[in-house]
Amino acid sequence: MGCLEGDRPAEEQVQQLRCLVESAPEPVLRPYLEECACAFAGGAYAVATVAGWCAVARYLRLIVDTVGHDIAECFYRDEMEKASQSFLHLIQHSDQPFYVVCKRMRFFEDKTSEDRAKVDAIKDFYDTRNRYAHPNDESISANAVLDAINTVKWLLHRQVSQERFQTVQVVFVCARDHKFSWNEQKAEELVRWVCEDQQGTLANTVLDNLFATPDNQDIESGKAIDLWNAVKPLLRNDVRCGLMENLAGKLSSSLSDKMDVMNVARHLIFWDQAKEHSAIWRYLLARRGDLSRRIEDRIRQYAPSPYREQIDEEIEFKEDEI
Repeated sequence: MGCLEGDRPAEEQVQQLRCLVESAPEPVLRPYLEECACAFAGGAYAVATVAGWCAVARYLRLIVDTVGHDIAECFYRDEMEKASQSFLHLIQHSDQPFYVVCKRMRFFEDKTSEDRAKVDAIKDFYDTRNRYAHPNDESISANAVLDAINTVKWLLHRQVSQERFQTVQVVFVCARDHKFSWNEQKAEELVRWVCEDQQGTLANTVLDNLFATPDNQDIESGKAIDLWNAVKPLLRNDVRCGLMENLAGKLSSSLSDKMDVMNVARHLIFWDQAKEHSAIWRYLLARRGDLSRRIEDRIRQYAPSPYREQIDEEIEFKEDEI
């Protein structure tokens, strides 16, 4: 049925939806919102509910299409394997994957109960849409339609260009997914989706991973290096300084370790930021005997003047002995 007998919207209620149409920043949502407003003004509340959901689903799909289906699939792998269907096939038959994937990719804040309630409202609206998209004897009022749409209005006011992962763990899910085609470009794409206040956390987490023993590494060293190189240029100066302190501490504490911590030096991941950090250079000089000649040459090339002079003196001393 969809409309209570004699129930017609007040002009101010219609105007609320009209304002939503005009204020939606993503142009692709407006046709759905216009249809929602028109149906609502005519008392076709079930139709308005379905059209309203279509606007929400279109925004979620816009996120997924923009971030890339290969990344999105990492967060829907179990469902794909259970259904023995591709991601493309599943999203052609249901809107639910878009909601599930966006939630798992942590595009929406969920630190507080209020945040979680907003995200849960998307699923509630989806359930409401399903209830009125099929023939039944239920009716919905103008107030109920507005209430439902108002719970997701925050989403319709967003822009995909501003969306970001709210946790670094999303990046590591992709890095651990063996079906995800990894390369340096993909690492850069993933890092660009990380919100700014989590970029330092990502860099430090990658650094921890590089110094972990192979059994305790969350991701492969090669992927960690790719992520490091991708996130490093994005860091603020104060974050970089803290990162170098972390690196120096790890190097200093591992001077007597037998574990192979020189994977960091071998990949030359910090030369452009470590030039003035004495603890790092003291460590590298102490371990020069463990390094290849190529790495030794790079150490001499990038070392600050006092350390370069020390290296030159050692080289001259060895040559005199010969």
